[in-house]
Amino acid sequence: MVVYVQRSRSPRWPLHPHRGGPRADVRPHRWYGPVPPTRRRGTGPPLPLRFSHGCPSRNRTAVQVQKFSRRGVTRVLWLAKIADASHVPSRAELTAGTDLTDMIAAIDGWSLSNKAIETPTLGSTFETKIPGADEADDSSLTFYEDQTGDTIEGLLTKDATGFVVMLRKGDVPGSRSMDVFPVRVGSRSAQYSVDNEAAKFVVSFSITEKPVQDAAIPPAATAPERPATK
Repeated sequence: MVVYVQRSRSPRWPLHPHRGGPRADVRPHRWYGPVPPTRRRGTGPPLPLRFSHGCPSRNRTAVQVQKFSRRGVTRVLWLAKIADASHVPSRAELTAGTDLTDMIAAIDGWSLSNKAIETPTLGSTFETKIPGADEADDSSLTFYEDQTGDTIEGLLTKDATGFVVMLRKGDVPGSRSMDVFPVRVGSRSAQYSVDNEAAKFVVSFSITEKPVQDAAIPPAATAPERPATK
């Protein structure tokens, strides 16, 4: 006795939904991932676009940075007084100050730090912290010693008070890159050495009040208009 069994027209293995269901012109496969590895051109609906985590988003804006060196750009000024109570100098006060830039051999300090407060809790093993008091690092300026003059030595005597102004990006009016440090001179001492180098001396400063950071550089002074000649 011979028994005939009619075969089903459907493929042996079900196709992925992205292929549009069973088709006679598509070879069955065992792939059940989110996207089939291969597909005949023109068969089934278009596959959705997929981006890996490493691909940047089309809506993300890249930040362009114009790098520069402090040398030749940053200016350091000494101001004896600033009239403004918030310690932001005017253009006239900046002009009247002493430019120390070309005498400076090294800079140390002139930055702020925060002493964090630990706040542990019984409910967590993570050591949490909150911002505490701000403090300024020990700051100093190293100068080249002038063999014939003593302008800087006479200006920065021990216990002298004033303001060290840092123009980080140069004297660019409107740029918010001016830092003002209220200071008091702590000490001034010469560096003695027999090495093949220029003579130097170090002036250490104590920062007496909270510095002003990212202040706008005042606009440049405009020359008075001359009367029209007849």
